[in-house]
Amino acid sequence: MSQPAARSDDELMGAYLGGESRAMEALYLRHKTAVYSWLAGMFSAADADDLYQDAWLRIVRSASSFKGSGFKPWLWRIVRNLAISTMRKKRPGLYLDGPSGEDGETSVLDLVVDENAHPANIPVELSEDRERLRAAVAALPERRREILLLRIDAEMTFAEIAETLGMPIGTVLGAMHRAMASLKETLAGKGECCNAR
Repeated sequence: MSQPAARSDDELMGAYLGGESRAMEALYLRHKTAVYSWLAGMFSAADADDLYQDAWLRIVRSASSFKGSGFKPWLWRIVRNLAISTMRKKRPGLYLDGPSGEDGETSVLDLVVDENAHPANIPVELSEDRERLRAAVAALPERRREILLLRIDAEMTFAEIAETLGMPIGTVLGAMHRAMASLKETLAGKGECCNAR
């Protein structure tokens, strides 16, 4: 006997708006790791914990504003807007707690630019390379770091990132390309990440 197909994010949100409270729980379980990882990549661990709770509270409170399609970009606009308002109030230190490292054949940089790569395939063992990558990502300009982390932690396509950020896809791709070039240069020991947007 085959199992029923999992409901899409939009279907779950529709069910939640129709009174099915367990549908929000399913959405939470589906997206909790990505949301927390992204926040942890932008803020200190203590701030990320607080913001994580605030983000899901806002998602639940804002559910009635959901228009019926595009749950993932809607979710990330809420999370991102919360992060922006928090950054404006105080400029915290920036940290990366997302996955990184090398598996001996494919680097995390290769996986980031591969549209088909899944972050679960990126090794998470602590290493000197991981620490160098963490520092290099933290040194990226804010917009480039944000795009990179949405790609890795939120597993968003470039089109979804463009929609979430309200930017042309060419701008997102250009920023991602510059972020990757900066990271590769820094990790190769040729320089520091630049501070240009």
